[in-house]
Amino acid sequence: MADSPRPDLRSGGTLSSLRGGMMLLLTLLTLAGLGGLGYGLHILHDHADLRARDRLTTLAEQQRQLIERVLQGNREDIQLFASGDSALARQIPAWANAKLRDPVLRDRIASRLGEIAQLHHYSTIAVFAPTGEPLLVLGKDAVDEHAELARQVMTDGAPRFVDLHAQPTGDLEYGIMSPVGPETQPARAALYFAQRAEEALFPLIQAWPIATSTGETLLIRREGESLRYISPARFRNASTLTL
Repeated sequence: MADSPRPDLRSGGTLSSLRGGMMLLLTLLTLAGLGGLGYGLHILHDHADLRARDRLTTLAEQQRQLIERVLQGNREDIQLFASGDSALARQIPAWANAKLRDPVLRDRIASRLGEIAQLHHYSTIAVFAPTGEPLLVLGKDAVDEHAELARQVMTDGAPRFVDLHAQPTGDLEYGIMSPVGPETQPARAALYFAQRAEEALFPLIQAWPIATSTGETLLIRREGESLRYISPARFRNASTLTL
């Protein structure tokens, strides 16, 4: 049964809506300076003539559109499973209302979330209580830092993107958080889906539609007057910097 859509995503820190937030993470820097949120695609090339710039801008725009489609898929996933008449949208609040004392329902929820994680390649899935406490976590990544955002999401009833952040392992992760249950009722839980940037985001940034010996696409972050490289570089020996 189809689920009713939730409102557009709002800011969850540095990132906001699909177009106004997470995709600013990929604002083109080919011909301009850094965008408003400090993220962008930076195209390195040893030929600076206008024709080459136009070609690189076109390629970068193709990459941006590809990544936008992937992020749109993340948004549709969270809306499908957390809202409307989905089984999880009924089971998770029921489990919370039972004060987590129904082990059969808990196992049923965990089994379904595990299937979603495997099918959609999420590294971490978590369920949060109204207090922000994680009730159920699938995956080894830490989620306690998202407690405040979980409370906000349940209060305002709108999904939010979770910005790129480093796990204790050093892996970079990003995700999306949504209130669980019908829009007409106060949320009793929040659902969090996360993916590893190294697996889901960086390969899209590094891929080029044509063969090139000098072209490179990098994800960078502005920190004051300096830049920090986030994604792996083709022409550097240094490993990816963490946030």
